[in-house]
Amino acid sequence: MEDVELAINRGLSAVKSEIDGLAAKTTKSKSALRALGGAELTVKFDWGAIQSAIKPAAGQIATSRYERWFCRSFRGTKRSHPDDESYCPSESQSGSSDVASLEPPHPAQTQRLRVASEG
Repeated sequence: MEDVELAINRGLSAVKSEIDGLAAKTTKSKSALRALGGAELTVKFDWGAIQSAIKPAAGQIATSRYERWFCRSFRGTKRSHPDDESYCPSESQSGSSDVASLEPPHPAQTQRLRVASEG
């Protein structure tokens, strides 16, 4: 991070040189020019504090981008089951081969299956 600080301070030094040149063209007060010439523009960074401030901001950005992506990708797609409390996953979904341990389907599900197979 020292290289970053050095680059920023070089940029500030270039800005100061431009300000000095502009002041020399527009200001007639020699004392003001001397005070301006003696001033230094440098910045000392507390990188620990900067990183601590960036971390929650990065988390917020990631969360908002994920939510935006999710809403755009799955808008209008329903992901729930009509009878969640009685829903039993199929063998392939649960990874279990013990069919006897599965509860029988809810009567409403059975009715829907009959209607779907007849149609």
